[in-house]
Amino acid sequence: MIEVSGSGAHADQMRALIRQHPYRCHRWLRSGHLQTIVGSRQRRRFDWGWTDAETVRIPLSGGSRIDALWVEIDRRSPTLVAVHGMSGSNRSAYMLGLSHKAHRRGWNSLLLDLYDRSESPRIFHAGSSADVFSAIDAFRSERALGDVLLAGVSMGGNLVLKLVGEMADRVPDWLRGAGVVSPLVDLMASWHLMDLPSNRIYRKYYVRRLKALAASHLLRRRPEIDPVRLRRVRSIRQFDEAVTVPVAGFSDVFDYYRRASAVNALDRIVVPTVAIHSRDDPFLPAEPLLRSGLGDHPALSVVLTERGGHVAFIEDRCVDLDRSWAENRLIEFFSCLI
Repeated sequence: MIEVSGSGAHADQMRALIRQHPYRCHRWLRSGHLQTIVGSRQRRRFDWGWTDAETVRIPLSGGSRIDALWVEIDRRSPTLVAVHGMSGSNRSAYMLGLSHKAHRRGWNSLLLDLYDRSESPRIFHAGSSADVFSAIDAFRSERALGDVLLAGVSMGGNLVLKLVGEMADRVPDWLRGAGVVSPLVDLMASWHLMDLPSNRIYRKYYVRRLKALAASHLLRRRPEIDPVRLRRVRSIRQFDEAVTVPVAGFSDVFDYYRRASAVNALDRIVVPTVAIHSRDDPFLPAEPLLRSGLGDHPALSVVLTERGGHVAFIEDRCVDLDRSWAENRLIEFFSCLI
């Protein structure tokens, strides 16, 4: 069963797309854990998409920067801008998948990398929506680009939803729509789920990657980080306490979680937006997307499946370019906006 909430015309379009192609979970991957693990480990081939990308550097204030992959077809065509999740990069499989599918539609794509490697690095966290907008706006102005379609995955989904909500009715005329897959929405409601024994494998994976990123790019340049404390980090919350809070200037970890959560801005979204989420996501709950009032949202459509795991949604049969159902529906939704 798939639920689609929302009261606007774009919600009706999404319902039509789902009727044409409902999600049929892979017969051997019917648990959220299996979907999540296989989805993150599977080798994906993109020989049907673009073959070359340019690495670009987008400077921000204070000497920091965002690096990105830029795939250009025609600057007058729409540009898909994608934002990755926690410990991911612009080379993450889902980022490349979205980009190659955009290429098939004749769109450019800009894949952001939120881990700053400059001499004066800042930390890009779940609440860094203003920095994401600054990077997109600067690059778009420099290249004289046309319309933009904004996609986010996991933590990148929180950034995208927070950004479009903060815009309220001041949405630039070049932003045509937004879409997210398995979005982090409420950090206060999510952080403790990663600490459950059932999520130990994910916790160890993310913590190891985050500590490695901090040690290689932040530790020597940011005196706020205590190296002894960093070595002792064993959870996402401990990492945020040791790194995110002092580097980003929050008063404590719960101040960060409150201020960074997109849930506080969802009711202000006016740009056409879709969020695809699964009830069996092991560590990001669907409940924040189902709170009272959002079911009749005129701009935000929520597609909720029973199965699919976290950033997986692997189909039983390949009826699209691949079996990544959520990516394919996101691209279809964007096609309805241009």
